[in-house]
Amino acid sequence: MKVGTDAVLLATLPKFTNVNSVLDIGTGTGVLSLMLAQQFPKASITAIELDAAAASQAADNFAHSTWAANMQVIQADFEAFSSANTYDLIISNPPFFTDSLASEDLAKNRARHAPANLLADWIEKSSGLLNEHGKIAIIVPESEMEINQLAMRNQLFIDKIIHIHSFENTAVIRQIFVLHKRNTTTQNSHFHIYKAQNSYTEAYIEHLKPYLTIF
Repeated sequence: MKVGTDAVLLATLPKFTNVNSVLDIGTGTGVLSLMLAQQFPKASITAIELDAAAASQAADNFAHSTWAANMQVIQADFEAFSSANTYDLIISNPPFFTDSLASEDLAKNRARHAPANLLADWIEKSSGLLNEHGKIAIIVPESEMEINQLAMRNQLFIDKIIHIHSFENTAVIRQIFVLHKRNTTTQNSHFHIYKAQNSYTEAYIEHLKPYLTIF
């Protein structure tokens, strides 16, 4: 899988702080974990990936990174994952297409298409793996999931919602949700990827320049 816009925005836009332990669910080839390791070089990062080929590639990417000593990949289904540890940050760029036409490529289907209850199950399990001050961060299409209901069901609260647009004055295409256990006022913000066709906004370049060689 190529490095996707969703993953790089999820890793950077929420501006995470005080992260010493990370659980990356469905890491793919490890993009989210590597970007978080760059932000928090002393953090312990555990990445879970169901697909064996992707997990192998993530492990290789981690091994060749500066932060290899603090990173591990577990090839497993998150539903079967168990840990005695709790986490400061649980993050996921989940598969979120539930009704669209599936690809003939099995790996792409796993990465992009999900059972209808997958995100609900992930949030429920993740809530039990958070420490007292921990946060869950996910990116989903604007119309796909009722995140607020899922949060309430698991005694979580929405800390941030970042509404992502391709261009100014266009519809929301993705939303980043940051959930935690404290009941505080939700911070809403908007982010635009392009200022013109094939031309990124200054904000996009500023956020991604430390990570992407195209800048």
